[in-house]
Amino acid sequence: MGTSKVIEKHRELLSKIPDLEIEDRNFIDAARNVVVGGVDGSPEERFDVRKRIDRAVEILYSHPFFDGCSTIEVYLREGNEKQKCVAVEVFEEGVKEIMIDNDLNPFISRYPNIEEIKLNDIGLLIVSLRESLDEYKRKFLNYYAESTLTHSVKNAIEYEQNLDAAIRNSLTGLYNVGYYKNQLRIEVEKRDSNVALLLIDIDFLKNYNFNAGHTEADESIKTVANIIQKNVRENWDIPARRGGDEFAVILKDVSIDYAVEIAERIRSAVEMHQFYNERLQPGGKLTVSIGIAHSPLHVYHDPKMLEIYADAALYASKERGRNTVTVFNYDDQQIKEFIKKYRK
Repeated sequence: MGTSKVIEKHRELLSKIPDLEIEDRNFIDAARNVVVGGVDGSPEERFDVRKRIDRAVEILYSHPFFDGCSTIEVYLREGNEKQKCVAVEVFEEGVKEIMIDNDLNPFISRYPNIEEIKLNDIGLLIVSLRESLDEYKRKFLNYYAESTLTHSVKNAIEYEQNLDAAIRNSLTGLYNVGYYKNQLRIEVEKRDSNVALLLIDIDFLKNYNFNAGHTEADESIKTVANIIQKNVRENWDIPARRGGDEFAVILKDVSIDYAVEIAERIRSAVEMHQFYNERLQPGGKLTVSIGIAHSPLHVYHDPKMLEIYADAALYASKERGRNTVTVFNYDDQQIKEFIKKYRK
């Protein structure tokens, strides 16, 4: 929702609560300007859902109404669903925790004296140590949440959804090559980084496309992508499609042994999966080859060379008959051949 529409909605809501004290109107006006306007920093930070909720709750907690409250919890609901909730706990020292939870029951049952105010998309759970909420406070909170929180959070969610779509490969849902390249640079150049890069190719995909057809080839790409996604750490590692039959995985804060374990897990899962018409593939199975390089074990803070070394290891896997995992090794003959060709 654009800023002008937010202001229009804000004024509409204001007109419906004529008996709101002028100081409370001013309080909500000021809060809305801060929260809906976004926090300082990059566009990603300005539209960050958690930061907006964080800011809105901090401001709300400063109101005299809440001198006797130990906790203000805010949860975000999707329609009528009580899943994917964002909760913010605020204590005397400020925001203590922002967390994601799949069930509201722990929030409701945690405190014996709880007042709950439900709105369309935002709920406020207020725990009062001194007194329950009277009608005026309920009215104030409903208006605050609707004006300051709801539109701001919806606006931030729309931004996050659009941003996510822009960095995803449309066929597989994995990150696209542009995002992968940028994140590889960021992670490898960190001072104390321990990054393993897995480069993965589907073996003989052109042959599979010829025999099984383009539709089934696309399905095989999606299946491999799904297997990769399931075998890496969600919201931490970075699985990406580089293009065609090529994938990459950035494993953050890992040893080379852990990287090999993940690579073998992916290779084995693809080999065990039953693909349509895979009997026509060389060896009768659709498989993947994987190359691994590690920073700083093989190269120090150089994302370009890390990718070249992982590519060299992938080349060695293919030369050894495919369906294999190879770790970069300076003394490996196939890897030496690849590096020699690259330098030419």
